[in-house]
Amino acid sequence: MQSILNLSHAGLVAWCEGKQIPKYRAKQIMTEIFSSRHFDFDEMTTLPKDLRAKLAEDFTISSIVHAEDLTDIDGATKFLFEMQNNDHNRVDGKKIECVLIPQRNSDNVTLCVSSQEGCKLDCKFCATGKLGWKSNLTTGEILSQYLISEELSGKKISNIVFMGMGDPLDNYENVVRALTILLKEQKIFGKNRITLSTAGFPDRIRELADSGLNVKLALSLHSTTQAKRENIMPSAKNWRLPELVRALEYYYTKTRQVITFEYILFDGFNDSDDDIKALRKLCSHFPAKINLIKFHDIEFTGYQSLLKPTTSEHFFKFATELRKFGLDVFTRVSAGEGVAAACGQLALKQNKKSNSND
Repeated sequence: MQSILNLSHAGLVAWCEGKQIPKYRAKQIMTEIFSSRHFDFDEMTTLPKDLRAKLAEDFTISSIVHAEDLTDIDGATKFLFEMQNNDHNRVDGKKIECVLIPQRNSDNVTLCVSSQEGCKLDCKFCATGKLGWKSNLTTGEILSQYLISEELSGKKISNIVFMGMGDPLDNYENVVRALTILLKEQKIFGKNRITLSTAGFPDRIRELADSGLNVKLALSLHSTTQAKRENIMPSAKNWRLPELVRALEYYYTKTRQVITFEYILFDGFNDSDDDIKALRKLCSHFPAKINLIKFHDIEFTGYQSLLKPTTSEHFFKFATELRKFGLDVFTRVSAGEGVAAACGQLALKQNKKSNSND
């Protein structure tokens, strides 16, 4: 039995027609879920009783189950979800994490969602890659993270970033279907409220540009040197930097969205004056901003990384020097580090309760 959230509007219309149900019911059904937040078909009293029975025969609503959550002292909450087995409607042991991040000095709340169980890319600074890749998440599993996180937290989510477990462009079809539902079919978010972060996939960057979704795009860069990228991001061997830059140029031309370069600063690796000059040159190709990120500890995975974070003093000096060239530079404030929920730390780690608010 599959989640009804896997279906686009057109797919649900087709199901209605196959059951001799008026197709306008498709919109009502999704309104019950996304607007009224009913997660049981029996609660959908605006629908006829026989329709509710047919829905319950063929579908579940959420395809994930809340297993645990940890809240850090900074307010960030990491949710652990378990996947339901579609054949037996029971938890089958597969797990993912997502993170709810209240913005400081603002009412905005960002949800960092996962698109895969594990990850194929094995970046040397990311705990998720140490899990290996298990599976792509379905559209329903992606959307369920949003719906359940908002329900559990009682907080209105204002922004979504596809920056959790997995690379969203490596699960392109399910991610795009989820984006289409959120942006176009349900109109819950505007295009500037959703960011997709990727390590590469230039062909899919172009495909995303042509999709008309026009979400914000971030590239996990971390070095302007091909050899260095390959050193810390094995997948970079598949995508030469000039090819990626051309794809990003295409994305900007089609969407007019400023490109974000995500850049973790590693001591003695990518934090030199030459790196600053190279970043300046890269940002001359199209409007761009640089998001400087602290390297977070991932030794809890058992992996001893040779990479070390640059000092706090050097981190802010690097940002200052970039800004002297007129570049837009943001220094990412770490959120959720106390519960292993910060950037690069998602790896099903649930034993840091001593740092939580619980």
